[in-house]
Amino acid sequence: MISQDEEPDFYQININQLHKECALQPRLYHKYSDLLVTARAVYEQAKSEKEFVAAELELAIRKDPQKFGLEKVTEKSVDKRVIISKRYQKANSVVLKARKEVNELEAIVTTIDHRKYALQDIVRLKLADYYADVKIPKGTDRSVVDSKLRNR
Repeated sequence: MISQDEEPDFYQININQLHKECALQPRLYHKYSDLLVTARAVYEQAKSEKEFVAAELELAIRKDPQKFGLEKVTEKSVDKRVIISKRYQKANSVVLKARKEVNELEAIVTTIDHRKYALQDIVRLKLADYYADVKIPKGTDRSVVDSKLRNR
């Protein structure tokens, strides 16, 4: 799981350091995509382990139903006993934790992807002089310019 201390601030883009921000982008994407691949593998392994535990428990319950407090063996009663067993609950907990990690990393990768588009837009604005300073011709009253800028 990614702690708040480890997580960089993906939302902040320093428009005065666009060259650094653009250079950082592919590294961020690769790092978190790689973590996502690993998290997905852990999730799939946890799901597989949970299925294995369920199968083992089901076989054990069918072999000796009295040991599990069952008088009559039905599909429903066996399924319920499997679900309430501590081994199954522990395996299910691991699956849920792994799924949460996958969801968090998917959100981070999506955020980094959106960051890419934001960087592209900021670069376009920068190239179009959007962030340029307003140049006031000599002899122009500054208060007139300020009032026109406010009324935009």
